[in-house]
Amino acid sequence: MGYEGDLRRFLHAPQHQVFQFFLPFQIWALCDPLTGYLSKFEVYQGKRHKNAEKNVGENVVLRLSAHLPPGTCIAADRFFGTLALVMRLIDCGKWFIGTVMGNSEGLPAELNRGKSGKGLQRGQSVARYLVYKGVQIWTTLWYDTKPVNLLHTIGSPASYSGTAMRWVKNTAASGFKRVTYWCPSAYIIYNQMMGGVDTFDHYRAMYTVSLIVKSRWTVYLFMWTVEAAICNAYILYCQNPNVPKLSHSQFRESLCFDLMREGLPYRRRVAGGKKNLNPARHVGFHSCHKLEDLGKTAQLCCVVCHAKIGTCCKQCDVTLCIEPRDASDLTQNCYSVYHDPAIPDYTDYWEGCTKPVPRSKRK
Repeated sequence: MGYEGDLRRFLHAPQHQVFQFFLPFQIWALCDPLTGYLSKFEVYQGKRHKNAEKNVGENVVLRLSAHLPPGTCIAADRFFGTLALVMRLIDCGKWFIGTVMGNSEGLPAELNRGKSGKGLQRGQSVARYLVYKGVQIWTTLWYDTKPVNLLHTIGSPASYSGTAMRWVKNTAASGFKRVTYWCPSAYIIYNQMMGGVDTFDHYRAMYTVSLIVKSRWTVYLFMWTVEAAICNAYILYCQNPNVPKLSHSQFRESLCFDLMREGLPYRRRVAGGKKNLNPARHVGFHSCHKLEDLGKTAQLCCVVCHAKIGTCCKQCDVTLCIEPRDASDLTQNCYSVYHDPAIPDYTDYWEGCTKPVPRSKRK
């Protein structure tokens, strides 16, 4: 294959990052480092056979990257990085870059310098390599704030180098100053490729829907897949140059309204006991006002509970209670029931519920 640390060919090759999410369950994820697109994931379910599974991280990387074409570069942290994994990826024609423990099996013992990095000062590095089927497997030790061991088949430390800016305490004066240190290019490439999962997790955590689910892990897993689908849809939407640009919140808002319009028809009770469609109560922005401020009668009947009340929704032009109906849930009122898309027929909602709070005891 003859990679020989050719950085130019690497920059035009597909790249992916393997990572693990620690939730109520554990997920192995494969993401694109540039956009954060979730390409493939796997839920950890314990040992796959009767006997304990060995080399879990190595097997996870091979399973998640099995569909990737030769020439793909895979980045991973030290949980997955082993010399045996790199050799198996070379057999498949793929590159690897990732951190590794200094005392890992098969690595040069001279690069295991402990947590203090004996004999190295900040910005210095030591590199060794071995050849496997004509491919150079580099092990680079670079001393930053602490020693960092990198195992990679791209970015030869002897051919390419970069710089890293760090804040250092200024001994001459109070405060800190920025200092430039020499840095092997492999570490710069590694930092660029390890941002994919962070990007995806950032999208997922900004407007998460899993906060409303605090029951079983199966429900949480289902909501996680929904979040992953939304994040992937937004990433693909941003890659399309023929659509208007939307922020993440605008995209989710537009998605919610589209799902409401495509959902089940919603009905409300009108005079004569008939039911008509009223999807407008779930679309747009709604606000509560006093009837007297809108020039209407001071007391009208609520369309949900039929109690006399002096507030209404200006957009829907209907009278609604904003006082709690249940003492155990002060946020549940007729206003929220009427505008809740999860309640198709609000006229039957209060049937079978707890006895409403008397108006004299409402706060």
